[in-house]
Amino acid sequence: TSPCVHPVFGGTLALQILEIYEILGRPAHFVIVEAGGAQGYLAKDILNYLSKKGYFFEYWIIEPLPAIRIIQEEVLA
Repeated sequence: TSPCVHPVFGGTLALQILEIYEILGRPAHFVIVEAGGAQGYLAKDILNYLSKKGYFFEYWIIEPLPAIRIIQEEVLA
């Protein structure tokens, strides 16, 4: 999969995230965790979709490489 091809990929995953959120009973504390977020485009697309729908969740990217974290911070600024 390549989230860099089109934002619809992130939007599709955001729909699944919302479904899980509903199944869990809309918990007060809901965190999305992405392991190895590459440049951060998937996170950006997911967060953009969710915010357009009025949802604002915590989003954590677990990234061990400092150089990649810098790119993620720029993309997600």
